[in-house]
Amino acid sequence: MSRMITQSTKSFNGVSLNTPPCPNPVPYACYGGLPSAMAVLCVYYDAKGEAGEHLCPYTPEDVYALQRAVARNLPISHQFFCLSNDLDPAEAAAHGVATLPLLGSETGWWAKVNLFNTNIVPLDLEVLYLDLDVVVRNDLVPIVGCQGDLVMIENFGPNKPHAAHNSSVMRWRQTVDTAKIYDCFDSAVMDELHGDQCWIWRVMGDAIRDFPDDRVRSYKYHCRGKGPSGDVVVFHGQPKPHQVNEPWVRHYRR
Repeated sequence: MSRMITQSTKSFNGVSLNTPPCPNPVPYACYGGLPSAMAVLCVYYDAKGEAGEHLCPYTPEDVYALQRAVARNLPISHQFFCLSNDLDPAEAAAHGVATLPLLGSETGWWAKVNLFNTNIVPLDLEVLYLDLDVVVRNDLVPIVGCQGDLVMIENFGPNKPHAAHNSSVMRWRQTVDTAKIYDCFDSAVMDELHGDQCWIWRVMGDAIRDFPDDRVRSYKYHCRGKGPSGDVVVFHGQPKPHQVNEPWVRHYRR
């Protein structure tokens, strides 16, 4: 992952890396109806160290558990895709997951810029993206129905001034504007910003809307020791879902 960097004054391909002012008030998205069909996307990579050790905190089972949770909670027509060069396509297909290639060399959270590559995710496709460390609890219709050029999460953590939005859950229709997240990207950005959500904010700016805060919740700030809330619970940072013994986490990841 990237080192923590809070400010850059550089520009890449017309995108300034200066930190924008946090939106005030928070631009919560409104519900506007459902698409007739959509793609649900996740990203899985299996980076290895010099000795061949696994550096990724996730396994293929995390992909398949997420697919099962989406199948239980998304009643509209959809196909589940995983962007990955490390997932076995035949095994994935047996679990209801279609694989798409990661065309860039980025790993970790930076691999998510590939979601906006129109050679992978075509224009006009309706998309819901979910990190592998989220737990889906309830009907996803209120999340999928949120309207906006790009809908993200209001950032939970203390680094919000540097990344107003969290990219663990995102909803959008692929357009020439969202495609700029990939088209304008340069690998040197990874040395200037902390993570993908910082870059996405610089590119999309005020076009981003946030999910209503009762829909997507933080395990760390809202649920740990208190019980579950929200439709989706995000395990940003530590711990990850597989490290938590609370019965409700195991139940929703079955």
